[in-house]
Amino acid sequence: MAKTFTNLSTKLTSDTISPTDWTNVVTDINNLAIPPMCRVTLSSSVVIGTGSWTSIYPDVESFDTDSMHSSGAADRITFNTAGIYVVHGRGTFLENASGVRGFRLLKNGANNIAANVRIGNSGSSWTALDVWAIWAFSAADWVTLQVYQSSGGNLNFNGPEYDPGMEFSAVWVGKTS
Repeated sequence: MAKTFTNLSTKLTSDTISPTDWTNVVTDINNLAIPPMCRVTLSSSVVIGTGSWTSIYPDVESFDTDSMHSSGAADRITFNTAGIYVVHGRGTFLENASGVRGFRLLKNGANNIAANVRIGNSGSSWTALDVWAIWAFSAADWVTLQVYQSSGGNLNFNGPEYDPGMEFSAVWVGKTS
């Protein structure tokens, strides 16, 4: 259920606050104390094929205060409360020096809002990536985290055995107006 944030009218010190205004203030304070936010991770590694962007399907919820992640659409975070969010994805590819590794955030399955692509690390160290965006979302918009690798073969994308582990998260930071 979407969280609400009310625009209250200016009150003078001599004004009384109506019960409705008081209820709105209490609701706003409670929603600011626990804003819409979600963090999901992977319980195990995922094999990523070479040469195409692949959506990640996190299966462990660390927290979700606004029903933003669902097992029925596990590849996405859905925004039930409109506003500005910080969206973050991170993860690690297994050692392999060939090709590039990439992360991107897609809004509503089509609009690339952030990306990070880099050359794979040497054959003895993992390639870790982060991608961030501060973006305005309407209610019912959604974002997916996709990964890419071009090593020429399959590569493991991390689960909890890697440090840092895979994370996909969104935190509400304010209203758009």
